[in-house]
Amino acid sequence: MPVEGFNALMRKIAARVGDRPLNAELETFLNEEFPAGSVEFEELTALCIEGEAQGWLMSRKAGGIKFGRAINQTHPRAISALMLSA
Repeated sequence: MPVEGFNALMRKIAARVGDRPLNAELETFLNEEFPAGSVEFEELTALCIEGEAQGWLMSRKAGGIKFGRAINQTHPRAISALMLSA
């Protein structure tokens, strides 16, 4: 099921992130570890599209922004998803 696949992939990514602070260095790390076109990036993209279509991801909307709590607890952090639309 897509929800379980999403959760498993996000836990894998969260484990690699560990306790790194949320800053530009983390952005660089993520871009190096999970670059666009990588298996994980493509899988996450597909799961996000499917989750939005099925309504279990980004199920709320306010002011043109779709959002929602994707996973309540993953490692030491919760994971939220959002999409800004033009």
